[in-house]
Amino acid sequence: MSSWPRAAVEIKSAQGARVHHNVIQYNRRHEHNNTCGPHNYGLGYGVVIGPGRVMIEANVFDHNRHDIASDGSPGALYTATYNLVLDGAVEQSFDVHGGKDRHDCTNIAGTAFVIHHNTFLQSHKPAVRMRGIPVTGAWIYKNQTRDGDQGDAFNQINSSGNFTVEDNATNGNLFPAWSISFGGASFWQWQQFERTAMSKVAVGDFDFDGDGAADGMRVTPHRVAMVKERSRRLGFPQHSHGADITARFRPFREPHAYRRRSRDREWMASIERRHFALGSLYKTKAPLSSAVFGDFEGDDHIDAFFADGTQWSIAQSFSPRATRHYMQPYKLTELQFGNFVGDSKMDALRSTGSEWLVWDHVSKTWNHPQLSSIPLSQLTFADFDEDGFTDIARSVNGQWLVSWVVRARGRCSTRVIKI
Repeated sequence: MSSWPRAAVEIKSAQGARVHHNVIQYNRRHEHNNTCGPHNYGLGYGVVIGPGRVMIEANVFDHNRHDIASDGSPGALYTATYNLVLDGAVEQSFDVHGGKDRHDCTNIAGTAFVIHHNTFLQSHKPAVRMRGIPVTGAWIYKNQTRDGDQGDAFNQINSSGNFTVEDNATNGNLFPAWSISFGGASFWQWQQFERTAMSKVAVGDFDFDGDGAADGMRVTPHRVAMVKERSRRLGFPQHSHGADITARFRPFREPHAYRRRSRDREWMASIERRHFALGSLYKTKAPLSSAVFGDFEGDDHIDAFFADGTQWSIAQSFSPRATRHYMQPYKLTELQFGNFVGDSKMDALRSTGSEWLVWDHVSKTWNHPQLSSIPLSQLTFADFDEDGFTDIARSVNGQWLVSWVVRARGRCSTRVIKI
C-alpha cells in the first residue's frame, strides 16, 4: 500500500481490526507551498488509529511520515508486533498524540499500547514516541533498534507516566540489503537482507523455477550454481555441484546454466529448471569467459558468440549445430549486447569514442543510434520500459539518465530519472 497522502489504513470506532503481512510504504505528508493553512493536505500515515482496538502484525514499513499513528483520544488501543521498519523514516515511526496536540486541556495519550518484537532500522528518528500519558499504560519490550540508546529510540514527551520500556536490543543493523527500482522510475524498494555483492550475482531474464519472476544466480567455490528464487526475495538454494561458471550472462528467453568440463574439452548446459541436470552442449577448448550467450539467431535458442579481434563466430547450441562467421575486428571486451534493432535477435554495440554504433547481423551493417563519448564501461543495458528494446542507462551526480530506443527512427532519446 503506497502513496496515500493521508493514510494507507485508518481504523476509527472499530474493535478487533487486524492489519497484518503488508508492505506499507511511501505514504508521505505533502503540504501546499510548505504551509499548514486552511487548505487540505496529507498527513502521511501508514496505519492510523482513532478510538478503537487493532492488532498490527508482521508488516514492512518504509518512508511513511509515521508508520503507525494515533490521535491519542481515550479508547485508542493497539498492539504492534513483529513489524519490520526500514531506514526511510520521515519522523518518529510509531507516534501517539497527547492532549497538548488535541488542545483538550488533558495530557491523555490514548488508552493502552503494547509494542514488542519489532525491528526498527532507522536511527536518525525515534522508533516510538508517546506525546502524553496513556490511561492504562504503554509497554515497549523485546524490540530491536538500530539506535545506540534505548531512551532515544523509545521516549515520552510533554508529560510522563504509565510508560514502561525494558529488555530492548540496541545497535541492531541488518544491512546491507538488496533493493529494486522498478523500471528505473520508482523509489528504491527493499527486497531482502543479503550480503552478497551484486557484482557476484548474475541477473537478467532468468526464471529457473518457472514462476514468472526473474531469478538471480551466484557461484560458490564448491557449487556450480545456486539460484535466488522469486525475484530475489528468498535465499540461495543449492542446485548442482561443480566449478567454473565464468560465462558472461545476457538477458535471454530460456534459462540455462553453463559449465566447462575441462577433462573432456566440452561445455555442459543445464536446461532442467529445478535440478540443473548437466548435458553436453558444445565441444571446444575455449573457456566460458570467451563467449557471450544469447539468442543471436532469433529462433528462441541460446547461441554462443565469440569475438577474437579478427572475426566473430556464432555457434548454435542445438542439434544440428552450425557456426556462422563474420569478419569483424572487434574483441568481446569492446562490445555490449542487447536487442537494439527490435528484430528479436541479440545485437552488438560498440563506441568509437564519439558515437555509438549498433551492428545488426541481418543487414550486416553498423547503424548510428546516437552521438556519445561515454565509455561502454560506464553504461548499463536493460529494457527499462518493457517495449522489447534494450535501453541504455548511466548514473550522474545522483541521477539516472536513460537513453530510450525510439522505434520509429531506430535512434535514442535521453530522459532523466531521479531516484
